[in-house]
Amino acid sequence: DGYCFDEMASVKLYNPWSVLNFLKNPRSGIISYWASTAQTSLVYEYYASRYFDGNLDEQLDRANFNIPIRVSRQALNNSMNISEISESALLFQTGYLSVVSGDVDTFTLLPPNLEIKAELSEIFVDKILKCNSRQFLTRSLGRQILKYLLNTDTESLKTDLNLILKNLSNYNTIFDHENSVRDLISLSLKIMGIDNYVEVQDSCGRMDLMIPTRTH
Repeated sequence: DGYCFDEMASVKLYNPWSVLNFLKNPRSGIISYWASTAQTSLVYEYYASRYFDGNLDEQLDRANFNIPIRVSRQALNNSMNISEISESALLFQTGYLSVVSGDVDTFTLLPPNLEIKAELSEIFVDKILKCNSRQFLTRSLGRQILKYLLNTDTESLKTDLNLILKNLSNYNTIFDHENSVRDLISLSLKIMGIDNYVEVQDSCGRMDLMIPTRTH
């Protein structure tokens, strides 16, 4: 799940600060030590200085980085001025997007791991809804939701998901389409450390939202 800027997508780089801190204190688990060394403030400032075009549904759909982003090599390499840089170039140069494949002229980009997805989701939710999502989208709540899923406790799961939407609705959230509710749940799960994918097709049919497990 390391960061990749190799055009053949064959070499990945892992943040040595995160690795060393994990080895020093493994009982603390995998923590985003890299966040204190990366230019996360630059990304926040980029979005803070811009507004999101379109309605809430379009904004939430844009915030889900499940679909690979195709971008030209020139667009990634020639963007150095923060006032002119494209969104894809900024996220790539700051490590939020990683190369998953490439050819002579273009790269395909995606977030390299769940940590990055969580950071991006938090930026977008806080920006779009103008709230502090970390106040209630905690890792402990995420573990509780996973427990409900593993035990097929659908009633408790529904209660917690409704609580999340209720908390976010305190910020005058208005949904025009059910996809927006799904996208907001997807982003919220990522912030809580639960990886997931939307609009998944498999042999059983289509799933609005899928949470992968170790066995499935």
